[in-house]
Amino acid sequence: MTVGGATFKYGAFINSIINFLIIAFVVFVIIKVINRVIKKEPAKVVPDKKELLLEEIRDLLKNENREIK
Repeated sequence: MTVGGATFKYGAFINSIINFLIIAFVVFVIIKVINRVIKKEPAKVVPDKKELLLEEIRDLLKNENREIK
């Protein structure tokens, strides 16, 4: 389209936007696939001292109940 002496290339602009959207979508899909393939290890939960003591008490009580029967 020409107005006065200026040329408006709106077709090239629309083409550039469509190309950008296609490339952005492909990159998005690739990143999603990579994130699924690379499985993250769950964080290991380190019990604190109170929990360890409670577990020991639980185990001792279980063993005591077995010996009584």
